[in-house]
Amino acid sequence: SDSAFSGNIHILQPFYARAWFVVLILVVAVSLGFLIRAWVTTQRDRRWLEQQVDQKTEELRFRQQELRSQNQKLVKINEELDRFVYSASHDLSAPLKSISGLLNIAKLDQNAPPEQRMEYLNRMERSVGQLNKFIRELIDFSRNSRLESKPEQIDLAELVPDLLGNLQFMEFFDRVDFQLDWGDGAQIIVADEFRLRVILNNLLSNAVKFQRLEIAQPQVRVSSRKEGSRWSIAVSDNGQGIEPEFQKSVFEMFFRANEMASGSGLGLYIAHEAATRMGGSLTLDSTPGEGTTFTISLPLYKVSKERKPHAKQGSVKPHSPA
Repeated sequence: SDSAFSGNIHILQPFYARAWFVVLILVVAVSLGFLIRAWVTTQRDRRWLEQQVDQKTEELRFRQQELRSQNQKLVKINEELDRFVYSASHDLSAPLKSISGLLNIAKLDQNAPPEQRMEYLNRMERSVGQLNKFIRELIDFSRNSRLESKPEQIDLAELVPDLLGNLQFMEFFDRVDFQLDWGDGAQIIVADEFRLRVILNNLLSNAVKFQRLEIAQPQVRVSSRKEGSRWSIAVSDNGQGIEPEFQKSVFEMFFRANEMASGSGLGLYIAHEAATRMGGSLTLDSTPGEGTTFTISLPLYKVSKERKPHAKQGSVKPHSPA
């Protein structure tokens, strides 16, 4: 060329090698880290909140069930209280009115013969006995409602004859043949003695009361068995039996199955409640004109001490009370 020249050529670095790009990448990476951390924290908090909501919902559901159960109990108590006040006032006043009327008749009938006066006294005695029985049932009802269950060793071979001894002055008691049958390992059981006494006393007295007078030998059989994890105690009779339409109602408060049931109607109700209080049950199987079997099923507790059997099974007559 006519003249020679020289110059400088500058080659720029690629953008990814420049400082501003490195700074930008670091900023983006830090931002993504914060975003991912925030997302993870949000998800964790959401799951925790969901768990808390589920837990609170379950607690609310449980409390609702408790409240529903308590409400049902309160409804039942209110209904029973209404029936109790009505029936109790009648059952308490009826014997008193009977006694008062007999006293007035005795006063007016000054010239009545001795046998007539004795009849007045006998009727008064029956009214007093009826009133006394109802008061005892009220006491049993109250104690069963408020006392805690206290399981203890009970020898049925001692308990049952003792209960029969208290019933021996009932009408037609001497006609009944009582059979006792204790199964292997089921003579000495563990249960609440007060409540078991209440149940058996009611069942035995009913068996005597509702015997069939037309047969020559009324029988009542008391037996016990160990069935799996439970005690089973049965009271069977060959008495009048209970009509099928009444069987589902016999455990209701103040229920009377027939006109001959002159009691308060509390007995079987208290017996059923006592069995329930012990964690057990009371059921019946009855055929009209043939007899009834009541079965008490109770939890099988461990016996802490061994006791020597008191009496053999078989036919018994209770001893006279001292």
